Amino acid sequence: VIAVRREPLPHLAEVAAVSVNDAARPLTSVAGRVVVATEKQVRLLDPAGLRPVGEATVDEAVTGGPWVAGGTVFVQTGAGTLRALDAGDLAERWRV
Repeated sequence: VIAVRREPLPHLAEVAAVSVNDAARPLTSVAGRVVVATEKQVRLLDPAGLRPVGEATVDEAVTGGPWVAGGTVFVQTGAGTLRALDAGDLAERWRV
C-alpha cells in the first residue's frame, strides 16, 4: 500500500505490505476487503493497511480464483473442487 508523504518533499511511500510466501492468484475485493488466495489459504485483508481480517485454510492447493459473487468467495482447489466461502468470515458454505 502506498500513500502520499509530505516530508521532506511530497512523494509516494510504502506504508504497508503483505507477504504471500508463494505465487499469489489474482486479487479481488468484497465488502471493502481485499481477497487473496495462496497455496492453501484464502485471506481477507483490510485495504488500508493490508492487515488480515479473516483467513480460511483449505485441505487442497488453491488452483483457481478467488472469484466473488453475491457475498460468496469462490476458489477452485486441487482435484477440481469448487468451494464457496462466506465473504464475511470465510466459513465454508459448500463444495462440489
